[in-house]
Parts: sequence; structure tokens; C-alpha cells
Amino acid sequence: MTDRFTLRKVLQMWYSDKKLKYTGTIYGHSEEPEIKTGAEWIEILDQMGCDIDVPMIENPSITHPTESGFWTQHGGHWFGYYNHTDKSKEIVFKEVDYGELS
Repeated sequence: MTDRFTLRKVLQMWYSDKKLKYTGTIYGHSEEPEIKTGAEWIEILDQMGCDIDVPMIENPSITHPTESGFWTQHGGHWFGYYNHTDKSKEIVFKEVDYGELS
């Protein structure tokens, strides 16, 4: 299936101006919660050399059990990452509730 969205496309199209909080560990640990817009995360991940042009997967353990990659859950309110090698799942980004910003 070659027409799947990439993390870059999803962040550009639907999260460009929305705030996302980094909650994962795949890009390193952070002492303070990092909250950026989707557009800002694209810039940061590009600077880090991360491959965000890999197609996203739908349901990692069922529809794509042999692929690693990002997927969204809870109506797109968070992004998870599935590692098919060790079958681990991790929430990487969560959409920020406006109450969290105050």
C-alpha cells in the first residue's frame, strides 16, 4: 500500500497549528515537557535527521505486524510508535488540551 500518509504529511495537514506535547523516549528524554506545533515538530525532527517520511501504519499489531512506525489513536489526539522487533508501543506525541497551556 503506497498511498499511506507519512508523519510529515499528517503533521502538515492536520496539526500544523495545533500544539503537541512530546511524551515519548524515541527522540531522547526531556526534563521539561516540550510543547510545539506540528509545523515546529517537523522542523525539529528534520534537524535531528529523523525519517518522518515513512508511511504511517493503521493498527500496528494487527494490520501491519511486521512494520515499525507511527499511528494515531483516540481520534488522532495522540501519536504512538510501534516497534515490530520487540512488539513495543509507545505514545510519542499527545495533542495538548487548552487547559494544559494555562
